[in-house]
Order: sequence, then structure tokens, then C-alpha cells
Amino acid sequence: MKQIALVALLSLAMISCKKEAPVENTEVIQLPHGLSKSQLHDIEHIQNVFSEVEHSSLEKTIDKFRREENPAGEIKIWMQMADAYERFTKDNTLDQDKKQQAFELILLRSMMTEKEVRAKIKSGFLSEQELKQLFSYYTYEPEPLEAEMK
Repeated sequence: MKQIALVALLSLAMISCKKEAPVENTEVIQLPHGLSKSQLHDIEHIQNVFSEVEHSSLEKTIDKFRREENPAGEIKIWMQMADAYERFTKDNTLDQDKKQQAFELILLRSMMTEKEVRAKIKSGFLSEQELKQLFSYYTYEPEPLEAEMK
């Protein structure tokens, strides 16, 4: 019994002596994920497809994907978006405003349903026929952004 009391007393003494440094100005640093050659090839394709409407460098685009929690999932979504954008821009003669709107609508569509996207459109450069065509090229389920609660 004396040994248990002694062990408990020593444990309590050690715990109470332990000092923790105050935590101030801490910043969460997200470490980049490694990317495979195939993923890097896909990212290069994505960057090339959207280069006329999204002006990030290839290095910056790669860095963005590396910092994603799930780079493979994000690359998949962006490849689907790139496919829809490429098909739409090849099938139509579009000025820069229409290309920009098509990109923005595909981006929104990747996160919400067509109905939800249409509810957000106030006016734009694309005709109703062009909108139907654009949305017909992106038929995947939406992947909403998950905001972190703080």
C-alpha cells in the first residue's frame, strides 16, 4: 500500500512540475502532398486548358494541388471540368467574356446542381442554348466545398 501511495505521490509531483510553454501566434502549416508523374501531367493539362481564363503559372497551379487535403480527388474534378470546358469551347466560337463565364459556370457546377447554378445567374454573355450545351457537358455529381468551422 505504501508503494502505491509513493508512486501516486511521485506521479502527482512530476505532473505538477511539468510546465507548458504558452501558445501564441500559432499558424497551421499545411504540408504539400507528393504528386505522381501522372498527376503532374493532369495538372499541366488542366493549367493549359484554363490558361486563357485563369492566369496562374504552372508552378502555382501545382502548388495549389499539392496543398489540397485530397489532391487526387481535386485533380479528378478539375479534369472533368477541363473536359467540359474544352468540348464547349471547341464546339463554339466564343469571345473572352463568354469563355470566362463558361469557366465560372463550370466551376460553380462542380460544386452545386445545375438548378442551383442557374438560380445564381443574373445575366451574362451566354445564350440559353449555350447554357444548355455547357451544362450538358458537365454531368457529374456536385462536390460542395466543405468549410472548416472555427
